[in-house]
Amino acid sequence: MPLALTAGFAIGFGSRHLGGEQETPAGEASVQSRHDLGGMESGAGAALPKLKSTDTVESLLALDDASLYRHLALWLLDADERQMQAFLQGYDERSEADDEVLKLLFARWTKLNPQGALDAAKSDDTKLSACWWAWAMNDPETAVREVPGEFFDDVMQSLARFHPQRVKWAIEAHPEHGDYHMDFEQIAMDLAATDPAGALLFLRKRGGSGETEVIERWTREDPHSALAWLEEHPDRTGGDFEEEFIETLEEAHPELLAELAARSRSGMLKWQLERAAFAHLSKSDPAAALEMARSTDSPRIKAERLALLGHEMIAGDPRQALARFDEVFQTLPDALNRISQIRYSDGGTDTETVDAIAGVGDFIEGLVAADPRATMDVASRHGVEVMARVGGKWASENLEDFSGWLSEQPPGPLRDRGKTAVARRLSSASRYADALQSAGQIEDEDSRTSLRVEILIDWKNAEPAAADAWIDGAELSESELDKFDHFMIWR
Repeated sequence: MPLALTAGFAIGFGSRHLGGEQETPAGEASVQSRHDLGGMESGAGAALPKLKSTDTVESLLALDDASLYRHLALWLLDADERQMQAFLQGYDERSEADDEVLKLLFARWTKLNPQGALDAAKSDDTKLSACWWAWAMNDPETAVREVPGEFFDDVMQSLARFHPQRVKWAIEAHPEHGDYHMDFEQIAMDLAATDPAGALLFLRKRGGSGETEVIERWTREDPHSALAWLEEHPDRTGGDFEEEFIETLEEAHPELLAELAARSRSGMLKWQLERAAFAHLSKSDPAAALEMARSTDSPRIKAERLALLGHEMIAGDPRQALARFDEVFQTLPDALNRISQIRYSDGGTDTETVDAIAGVGDFIEGLVAADPRATMDVASRHGVEVMARVGGKWASENLEDFSGWLSEQPPGPLRDRGKTAVARRLSSASRYADALQSAGQIEDEDSRTSLRVEILIDWKNAEPAAADAWIDGAELSESELDKFDHFMIWR
């Protein structure tokens, strides 16, 4: 390994020591220069004046860790083993050693004299971990051959970072160390720096977690390659990889969403990319998003895009958001009612009603939070089901306000559904008497009787004395008494 690479650690594994806004002294800038000229000391590139540190052991030890790392990287280029030993002895006096400073020190030391470095590090495991890590970087074959089990993980992490092609070989060379001596997630993250596909394969074979973290890193660094891998391995995940991919794209590369959606293969991932791309357009250019939504051929996708756009408009332009709400149900009247059915091999089925388009529930929730009465006015143009959904959300947000609106409505199915929702919420809050009063205003006799008996039973189970007192003073219908008595006999 070229000696200049030691200095190059300042932008490698120790990169955090070069962060920040502070000015960089001339000596520190030289670390960057030597990294950029990697290979200079082995004859590669043009000869340049050699940079030399003016630090001493004493001046280095006077620095804090953030500044020390930079100065140490340059100083080590000319330090001999005696000087490194003196520095380590002084550094040992600190209450807490910086692992990256130790790795930098031993990266140079193990290149000059690996055994001498190990002897110097043997006083504690922290130094030994850094020493084995550094030796594996400089001489992977010897380090793998000599490493004891308790430091095998340090060697593996170094190989994953600097020699990823040797990871599989090292594991096969030491089956006796087994899984106990390896931190799979850290090895995979180091491996992901150069071979993310290999990192995912490593985790899958070794049974480790952390695959979504690899996908996140890969997406940030090379989203096109990450997409290609996901499309070639659709069976590798139940959707977690795709979800992490989309979320990371939205955060790190939103400008690429439309491009990647256009180039992706047909399927669920393409739909997710198209949806994310439209959501980004809704934020950045609402007018263009509205034009795109209205020009969409599929009524379902058109309604979904209108809902996404409308949701983005709630805070800034609630009037336009309500217009999009109206347009959603003009485009797809059954946007709230899609029947989902699963058929099993034994002939059985499961059926449920779900939202026909993604995002419509969030859209309604946002509209109700902003202006429930205006939302209900628009919902009234599209039937009882839409009004019931809005009413249910309104009741969950402000039961008293919704009850006031409900009392203004004429008798009928809508008011019955609203009274049912109010009664159930009051009962769940242990307001049983109020719940029975609300349920008593339901017009449909069967619905009214069943709900009042259900509430009475809950009250009797929770507060027997209070329930009995209410029953003694109430005028229950014959049907209600029969159903209640029948349950209490058989319970």
